[in-house]
Amino acid sequence: METTVTLQQPMEYSWWVLAIAALFLVLAIGLLVLALCLMKKARPVKEKQKQRKTSDSSEKLPEKNTKTKYMARIEEILLDYNAGKITKRVGYQQLSLIIREFVHGSTGIDVEKCTLKELRTMKMKNVEELIEECYVPEFAEDVRAEEKNFEVSCRKAIGVIKSWK
Repeated sequence: METTVTLQQPMEYSWWVLAIAALFLVLAIGLLVLALCLMKKARPVKEKQKQRKTSDSSEKLPEKNTKTKYMARIEEILLDYNAGKITKRVGYQQLSLIIREFVHGSTGIDVEKCTLKELRTMKMKNVEELIEECYVPEFAEDVRAEEKNFEVSCRKAIGVIKSWK
């Protein structure tokens, strides 16, 4: 019994295989260029924020009634806390938000979404200390926040707002 074997020609690449490879290469280069453009576009925004952060906060002074408005809001939170309407955690969350809104309204710097680390780079020591004081009661377990005195924190915040230049 005799068998014959017929060998096939080695697989040749058709033009469409090369076309698909070229298409993927062009797509990859396009995505790379797009990513670089987006990064370049985002960089000037960060530089503008740094310029604002390092600028003197006295450029845009808060009006006296603005200070009064924010101090009154802190007093309201303190009254709600003393009346038992809000918890210490909620009080500190609201206090932190009011401080951040005041700084944003006074300087134009958007600190409402900044972390404590970012605030430290802005060189606003009083604000940094107030926000740091709010961190544990805002985010940690209630047990770790027991040592914090909400009324003292509110008085400090009012003092910073009063002395803000």
